[in-house]
Amino acid sequence: MTPQVLRELSRVRTTVDRLRTRMTALAAAGTGVALLAAISIAALRSTRPTGLTVGYTDADGRQVVEQQLAAGGGLAPFLAEEGLRPGAVLAAVLLVVPFLALALQALRVGSLALDRQEALLALAGATPGDLRRVRMRRTASSFGRGALLAGPLYLLLWLLLGRAVPAGWRLLPVPQVWLPPAWLAVAGVLTLAGAGIGARSRPQRADPLARARQAELPPRALVAWLSGLGAVVVLLFLLRASSGWDSDVAIAAVLLLEALLLLVCVSTVVALQAARTRGAPERGDDDTDPAGAGHGRRRTSRPIDTAPFANRRLVLRRGSRNAAVTVLAAAQRRGNPRAAGAVAGVLFICGLSFGVEATLVADVLNQPGISDPAFYVGGALLAAVVGAVGVLVALLALALSLTDHLLSARRSVASTAALGAEPRHLLAVQTRALSATAVPATASGTLCAGLLYTLQSIGSSLPRLAATVALVLAVTVLSAGLVALACRLVAVLLAGRLQTAAALDNLRIP
Repeated sequence: MTPQVLRELSRVRTTVDRLRTRMTALAAAGTGVALLAAISIAALRSTRPTGLTVGYTDADGRQVVEQQLAAGGGLAPFLAEEGLRPGAVLAAVLLVVPFLALALQALRVGSLALDRQEALLALAGATPGDLRRVRMRRTASSFGRGALLAGPLYLLLWLLLGRAVPAGWRLLPVPQVWLPPAWLAVAGVLTLAGAGIGARSRPQRADPLARARQAELPPRALVAWLSGLGAVVVLLFLLRASSGWDSDVAIAAVLLLEALLLLVCVSTVVALQAARTRGAPERGDDDTDPAGAGHGRRRTSRPIDTAPFANRRLVLRRGSRNAAVTVLAAAQRRGNPRAAGAVAGVLFICGLSFGVEATLVADVLNQPGISDPAFYVGGALLAAVVGAVGVLVALLALALSLTDHLLSARRSVASTAALGAEPRHLLAVQTRALSATAVPATASGTLCAGLLYTLQSIGSSLPRLAATVALVLAVTVLSAGLVALACRLVAVLLAGRLQTAAALDNLRIP
């Protein structure tokens, strides 16, 4: 395959291609900005005396007193002080996770159409290597464009967070001369990562029976895998809580490892709960799913068997008005369990940050006076902003999953509408499918982290402990309510695509 043919085949042609390319570029740009922020914060050097001294005992048992230094530039205290800086770097690195989830979900938009296109190219004589090179060029170009936008976007973010705010509250340092080379290095790494993702990606098989025959991990092996990951997380938490580590970098690294392991565990559990049955397909197929629920197999069993066990009781109860909406929403999640699992894992981590922040805010409020508002208030605001950005990016990935479902299951949605489902019922199905993934993950993460860190102050007075628990519960309810409202807003914004998918013209045989 010549370079001209390769460039022509990887060119953006349709509206779906433009959506996939733009969302992938946006995810790559967000990843680049987060990495540049982490590099800039990690490269800070403490050279300005603070007037304070720090005393410690060295390895030889001698008492050493040193003057405490901090970085200049009017940065916030948790960025200026060297001992607190790894926490800010950890927050910036964790922002990479939701952007990567968004990129992976964006690459799946319109994958059934790409599969048909590659099948036609294979019939025309294209080899598997040629198809792999087309995918590599397509994803690498999208990642590269987004990575090149990361530099200007970072400068814009610095103007907002590092220039427009007063001294002592700034969240980003002044760009240095090494920023352009770092930007180019990040762009190169992201472009190579995009090429690698394209090389290893496989388009979704259009044959539902082939998808149903995909190999699955045996239940016992899966339980052992999840148990091992959970044991490692608990061991790391106990080790970090019991040992007096002096290295803030080591603590930040362990926290990052714990977050990634929890992400894998939660994503796997939610994906299995969404799939529910052995051999469940990954995506919907508009020719074999008359209920519009996102199934990919020809169904020979009763409709009740397509719902998770938690929803079967609703079907059996004839008086439940939301039974049909609940069943269709659960079956739609079952059509793409990987997306549900990935988004739930990201939202669970964001919920953990909200829960930890709630306990820290409770400790600050229980103090008689705040000596350094820039440290406490600024740190709480930064954690809230990072968590909110992660939630927004995860919800955007969930919206892309819904968009892909409406693209690939048009005939199914049209069949459901032709059978008498009103537009408001179809909208309720989409809202329920989104909230069933997002709300429990966010609420459980917030509640788990809040109660876990509250146990550390179990020896405090009862009113203080009750106030902390009340604040954690309030933050849990607030975060769950805001996420549910955001899911409803996403479904309303995609009502136009839902109306297009429900048009009766989609029932025509192509």
